[in-house]
Amino acid sequence: MKLSLQETTAQLTEQRDKDSRRNNVVLYKVPESVALRAEDRNKADMAFCLQLFNNGLQVGAAEEDMVNAFRLGKKDAASDTSRPIMIQLASYSIKNLIMQSLFKLKSADQQFKGILLHTT
Repeated sequence: MKLSLQETTAQLTEQRDKDSRRNNVVLYKVPESVALRAEDRNKADMAFCLQLFNNGLQVGAAEEDMVNAFRLGKKDAASDTSRPIMIQLASYSIKNLIMQSLFKLKSADQQFKGILLHTT
């Protein structure tokens, strides 16, 4: 009985984890801000993502649609490569709109041309 309860709890935890990752999107090749404070760099990343979604993909996303955005990996001052950005979206519907609008990146502004998008 106790083993069955533990298995059920583990399955429930795994399902919650999958559901939370369902709304994640990873952006690659997004230029990093040169701000000194991490909070300022995060605000710049959020602003860039909103511009990408609204101007590049024409989705009409609001700041409330993004739960969290953060860079993956360690910041390396010696390297000139940018780290990917993980964006946690509020709903699956906004993620679906973003994914359906990816073809618009071909005709987007130059600042959005090299951006790659991946789901988790």
